[in-house]
Order: sequence, then structure tokens, then C-alpha cells
Amino acid sequence: MQKSDLASVRAAILGALGLGAGSVAVGCGAKVVLEEDGAGGAGTTTQTATSGTSGQTGSVTTATIATVATGVTTGGGCSTPISAVAIQPPVDGPCGGFFGAQYICFPKVPDGPACTALYSEACVLEAYSCGFQEVGNASCPDPGAAQCCFTVVGDCPVGRPFMVGGVARLAAAERNAGWAARPHDSEVVPGVDELDAPTREALAAFWTREALTEHASVASFSRFVLQLLALGAPADLVKAATQATADEVEHARIAFSFASAYGGLPVGPTELDVSGALDGVLDRTAAAVSIASEGCVAETVSALQIALAADEATDPAVRAALHRIADEEMQHAQLAWRALAWLLETGGPAMQTAVGRVFDDAAAHVGLGPVVDVPGDADRMRAHGYLPLEERRRRATEVLATIVGPCARSLLQGVLCQLASPSSQATKNSVAVLPSEPATSSPSTP
Repeated sequence: MQKSDLASVRAAILGALGLGAGSVAVGCGAKVVLEEDGAGGAGTTTQTATSGTSGQTGSVTTATIATVATGVTTGGGCSTPISAVAIQPPVDGPCGGFFGAQYICFPKVPDGPACTALYSEACVLEAYSCGFQEVGNASCPDPGAAQCCFTVVGDCPVGRPFMVGGVARLAAAERNAGWAARPHDSEVVPGVDELDAPTREALAAFWTREALTEHASVASFSRFVLQLLALGAPADLVKAATQATADEVEHARIAFSFASAYGGLPVGPTELDVSGALDGVLDRTAAAVSIASEGCVAETVSALQIALAADEATDPAVRAALHRIADEEMQHAQLAWRALAWLLETGGPAMQTAVGRVFDDAAAHVGLGPVVDVPGDADRMRAHGYLPLEERRRRATEVLATIVGPCARSLLQGVLCQLASPSSQATKNSVAVLPSEPATSSPSTP
């Protein structure tokens, strides 16, 4: 997909919002025309991506656009880690079985208490960050380290994740034919006869991870429907969100079918833990923040990464499926922008500021998807939907700069102009404050 195609996507999102397709509002009644690369004037910036964090289970690694760096501040009164680096996740033990891992070190007190007494588990887990996930799932101390060092493991969610309490929830994979292709679904059966065993193994691992991610998106959209209903959303938004939920079921089914074909055995999900999924998410500002991060940022980027993979794929079944998924995911992203606009119209300054912070740090909400470490044939992997990490990173950077940033600025400024209008009832009760330069930050450093 060329830059002109990205510009058309930006125009479609702005059109769905009722805003000018080729310009960004910089003040009520004033606009700046966007160039093809998304650059204009008045606070427009270009995102740059850095090296990604990663973690691995079996033959799949997940990556995010942001770099793990030192000097990360944790919450809860904990001291700042002196270092945090991405490592390979353990295969077994109490920290085994996760997709992401970081080796995080805190200062040791000479002749002081043991590290596990000095730093609580909550403190250590809060130092973990990867994509959407801002807290680790488990930690394991390293008793031989010179400082207080821990292996902290968790997930690194991509697309539209199912987040509960700051942690991405995924089902596990098992032998399960309930999500595989139906007998007449020849369009979801890729050609595998000419693939060597390592390539098939790598593709099976990749598509299993993709399938579990799509499966989790079903839960995320189901919650989105409930949020819209609880907040009194108009019927068109509720209907579109309901359709998106059904779309995600099909996306998961297609991905599980591919995983089953490459692996030679039926693959499906285990049960998914949904306990606590509605806790704290029915507040209007909390809903707006989640829609901005999960939908407007992450799903917009994900849809265009899938579109690029579709363009590069040559296997007929994979290419057709990816084009379908990309088109539907972009519809879901547009839905997120529309839902956010609806909430912002009546949300007030606090909501606008909270949403602005999401766009200020947009790169922190972008994952790059699974990376396999089985030595599959690169060209055949590409033909079957797998793109190298660097290509996904470049695409994410382009989308943040040319689509997410300009659309965020235009949306926020448009809302402020509407609120400032003499005909707006909202101006009688509040004064809106536009967060400074949305989406202008460099990729976050968890």
C-alpha cells in the first residue's frame, strides 16, 4: 500500500467523522492542508519507530513498536528500576509459558533486607510494560544478580486486545475443531503441499497466535457493545459494534483454520477468562480512553499492517482472507473514531484531556504482532501472510504519522470548535481545553 493509499484511508476516517478529508483543523474556521506524507503545519509531527521489545513462547515472539529503556518510573511508591531489557521468556517454571519477558533490576541496599522483601511483587510487576499491557503477570527473582533483578513476564497485545485490569487476556490453544473451517470453506484452506516442515511449523505458530488474538477481540467487541448500551449510544453505533463482533468471530475462525492446515491438526481456543471485564469500564471517560487507545490507535495500525500483508501474500486463500480481514478491520477502526467523536461531544474538558494523552503517547499502544524463530523459508512465509518485523514497524510508523496523528488533531479541534459555538449547550457549563499537540510524542519507552 502506497502513501497515496494511506492518504485515502485518512480521508475515509475524516469523512466518517464529518471532517474535511484533506485538511486538519487548527482553529475554528481555519485549516491546514495536509501533504501526502501527513505533514502539514501547526503542530504536525512525524512519528519515528525504534527497536521493539519482544518475548517468545515456543516458536512465536511478540513485539511492540516501543523500546524498553532504563529509568522507568513505577507506581505505588516503588523506586525507579535501574535497567529494564527484553529477554527470551522462560519455557517452564513459575515464569514459563508467557509471550513477553523483561529482565528488570532495582537498586540493592548493602546489608539490607532481601530483594523480595525490599520490593513487593506489586512493585515489580508494575515495572513491566509492553504495548497495551502495563503490568506483568508474574515475576521470578534472580538470586545471583548483583542488584535486585527479576524476570517479569506477561503479554504484549496487538490489534484490539481484551484488556482487564491492565492485563491482556488470551485463551490458550488446544486441539479443538470447533473453530476450524467447515467442510465447504475451501477459501480458507491454504496450499501447504510445497512447504517444507520448518516453514509449516513456523506458519502454524504464527497463525495460532493470530487466531488467539482475533478470538480475544470477540470479547473486546462484546464489551464494547455493552459499553455503548450503558452509555446511551445511538442505534447506528450499537448496530455497527454488534456486526464487528460477528466479524471477529469469522476472523478468528479463518486464522484457526490456517493454523490447523499448516500444523496438520485442528487448533482452537480453550475457555477465556472474562471475570471482572466490566469493572471500571462503564465510566464515560474510561470508555473514551479505551476506545481511543484500542480502536483509534491500535486497530487503525493493525488494519493497515494486515492490508500490507495481504498485498504481499501470493497464496490465493491467504491473500483473499487477509484482504477481507483488512477491509473489515478498517471498518472497525472507523467505528472507533465515530464512537469517540460521539463521546467527546458531551464529555467535557477532563475527557478531552485524557483522550489527548492517549494520542500524545500513541506509539505506546501499538504492538507489531507475532515473530517466529523457527527457520522457515522467508519468501514462502511472506506468500502465506507473514511479514518481517521491520516491515511491520515501518508500516506502524507511517500510519501513526499520516493517519492517527492528523485524524486525532482534527477530531479534537473539531470538538472544541463545536463546544465553542454559540449554539452549543455545552459552553454554558464548561470550558474545553485542547491537549497540546496530540499524537506528537516519540514512541514510548516502557
